Amino acid sequence: MDKFKVEEFRVVEKGKEYSVLVFPKIEYMWAFDDNPEEDCYMVDGTAEVYSALKYAMAILAEASDKIIYFPCKQNGIGRYYNTNYNLILCTPKVQLRRSFWISIRRKLNSGNKTGNYVLRYNRKKLDDFCEKTLMIESRRPESKLVLRTEVGKKIEKAHLEEVLGDNLFIVLGKEECIHNHYLIAKDLDEYCAGDDYGAWSAMGWIITQKGLKNMKERADQDRK
Repeated sequence: MDKFKVEEFRVVEKGKEYSVLVFPKIEYMWAFDDNPEEDCYMVDGTAEVYSALKYAMAILAEASDKIIYFPCKQNGIGRYYNTNYNLILCTPKVQLRRSFWISIRRKLNSGNKTGNYVLRYNRKKLDDFCEKTLMIESRRPESKLVLRTEVGKKIEKAHLEEVLGDNLFIVLGKEECIHNHYLIAKDLDEYCAGDDYGAWSAMGWIITQKGLKNMKERADQDRK
């Protein structure tokens, strides 16, 4: 069983205590609006980014009272990701009022740091639960397992996306966290660093180094 550690802060806002896990800033991580192509918010980034998201999903699956904060707003590359956001993930249990976030974020300092949250990461346990409880055999030859219909409806009902200022909030139920973890972990297993761009995953694209290089070259061409 692996262990994953991330900084934890406890902040009181309007009489309520929030537990916030702050991930390190990762280069080449973009949370953005892909409308109109996908009509949703997405997260694109390198394999390092998606490894962090894998652990984030595992944490929320077992600790639904946590807020996960990725301070990922950064410059885009040329025409790509010009508008992007910091990413805040939580479950419906937190009942986080988005208008409180700016004040909460200001309090993420050494005085409110409680140490590290330690995830005892058990991928097999999560994957077994996903396959046996959330999924069912597919009749389609290209896919062995798919989400059960009732699970998909539950995920859709709990899911919420909202932008406030430079922050993107995504609310996910436990089932979506477990399913996202399942997909991301499998996609990272199959990830090919030599691909021209990358691989589609649960929340966006896993971008290869070659994909980054191609974007930078196009940005250079656009500037000429």
